[in-house]
Amino acid sequence: MGAEALGRRLLGEVEEARLDEVLRSVSLSAQPELGEEGPFGIRPLDRLLRLFEQQQQQPPARQQHDPGSPPLGQPRATTTTTAAAPKPPPIIELTSANPGAGKTQLLYLLITHAILPRTYDGILPRTYDGIPLSSGHAGAVVIVDTDNRFCAARLAAVARSHVWRRAQKQKKKLDPAVVNALITASLAHR
Repeated sequence: MGAEALGRRLLGEVEEARLDEVLRSVSLSAQPELGEEGPFGIRPLDRLLRLFEQQQQQPPARQQHDPGSPPLGQPRATTTTTAAAPKPPPIIELTSANPGAGKTQLLYLLITHAILPRTYDGILPRTYDGIPLSSGHAGAVVIVDTDNRFCAARLAAVARSHVWRRAQKQKKKLDPAVVNALITASLAHR
């Protein structure tokens, strides 16, 4: 396949959307199904990431002869190969042409999913035990904010809203003080 044909095929696979459209679709389905696993816990982003991973794993469409290799039909020199190094996780860059498109809001949502625990066990009283937070990863996040625009209070508000929505979806009643304790514990440096 020539470079021009490959370029045409790849260009045909490109789906273009404005960031606000992506965020709208994320907000419509930001609450993943219980038990659904993905790196983000946000269905549209997880699907998008899987799509990129599948494209990277696909073998080339057709083998072409390497001019540096022996002529076809002659045996190749044997080489020893070592085990493949683990594949690093993908790097995702958030960009948009216009300010106010929702990049920071998406970042707050991603951080919320990263820092919240998978369940609230150990934080909530016994009567509230076991509310699943399938998107929580109980992780840590490092933020390098050179523009001084990141707002920890806004992150806490997004996380609090996420917890309330999860509880409402499961018809659970939560004590605001307990939710605040959960958010504080999730935001604490470990």
